[in-house]
Amino acid sequence: ILFPFGQLLRWEATIGTSIIPIYPTDLVAGLIFTLGLLKGFPKPPLFKHIKNFFYLAGFSLLLSVAIFKTALVATGALYFLRLIAYSYLFLAVWNIARDKKKWFGLLLGVCFAVGVFGWFQYFFYSDLRALYAWGWDDHLFRLVGTFLDPTFTGIIIVFGFILSVSSFLFKKQKRFLFLSLLFFQC
Repeated sequence: ILFPFGQLLRWEATIGTSIIPIYPTDLVAGLIFTLGLLKGFPKPPLFKHIKNFFYLAGFSLLLSVAIFKTALVATGALYFLRLIAYSYLFLAVWNIARDKKKWFGLLLGVCFAVGVFGWFQYFFYSDLRALYAWGWDDHLFRLVGTFLDPTFTGIIIVFGFILSVSSFLFKKQKRFLFLSLLFFQC
């Protein structure tokens, strides 16, 4: 539900001289991480490789204490924690994703929301040059959506186009044809 809002719900934390962006999806991932630790999610065989990567990354973080300043190591530790939390988000999705029809509809809905927000941005706020002062790219007459990035928004819209075209080809329902035309227009 939060994904289509992209950069709109972002806020920043400052640690030393580092500015760390925080997204609501980070908070959801942290909650799922906490639940996963308390309840214990079933893990696919792939997760042992992810866990081995975390051991290596944690060892690297420990070595960095001797090389880098404390503020930089603290920033790296927070990103490391974020990465671990998002791996538990993967576990939660893997455990829930057994109902493929439900997830297919949800993915298509997210892509649709990204497209609608993108059109809204394009028609009502197509000049993003003022955001350059805050570190964003200065886009003019480009569909950037809520991610404030035309490439990332475009990937999500193309993904929705592929989902809707494949649904139309297999199910022959006109609503999927309408969706594919809508995504194509983005």
